[in-house]
Amino acid sequence: MEVRSFRGTRQYELEHNSLLVLKYYIIEKLASTGERYYGIEISQQKIVKDNMGKVEYASLFLSESRAKVDNLIDKFIGNGVTPDTMEYIVDDLVELPC
Repeated sequence: MEVRSFRGTRQYELEHNSLLVLKYYIIEKLASTGERYYGIEISQQKIVKDNMGKVEYASLFLSESRAKVDNLIDKFIGNGVTPDTMEYIVDDLVELPC
């Protein structure tokens, strides 16, 4: 079973009468072994002159630690990470030296 909890949103004005809306969610899944896994889902929608565009999504399960995912999603929200860039940013963070 997967649970999704809304965490925050960012909006960017792209052009005249054009808006990009990003929504961020914590996702939680209970594995058959009883362990909980946490991740992030980001949705993106472009609104042009009150016409809603299609919603794009990306999600990744990242850790068994809710605290680590909470910290990461706060950074994602603060920096306006999009569904298209989330996977690359996570890859870069994993490759950083300790």
